[in-house]
Amino acid sequence: MKIPEEKNFIKISQDFFETQEWKKRRIFSEIEAILYLILKKEIRISARRLGLVFGWSKAKVVIFIHKLIAKGYIKRRIEEKVNVLTIIKFLKKEKHSSNYKKNNNNEMEKKYIDSGAIHK
Repeated sequence: MKIPEEKNFIKISQDFFETQEWKKRRIFSEIEAILYLILKKEIRISARRLGLVFGWSKAKVVIFIHKLIAKGYIKRRIEEKVNVLTIIKFLKKEKHSSNYKKNNNNEMEKKYIDSGAIHK
């Protein structure tokens, strides 16, 4: 999976992850599982418990975690016999400043760096 350039980021409202569709009990695809971990940023959870969340076996979760570690997507540490998983890729660094530029009418446009979109 290629890491997207900053201009390719999209914003998803946290409300989306509170919908019935997202919370519906199902077997997660790998990409849904990655998205779940991205949302948590850091999660302290056993492989067995994560398997319940994803609808996977413990063995599949362990293999998946090792695959994400090998790809450099997450890091893992063990605390009191429990995995602490931290996402280290795909999280956009927060930028609190914005760039200003003049448009053709010499008006000021505020260009938000976060999505690459221009908001007037």
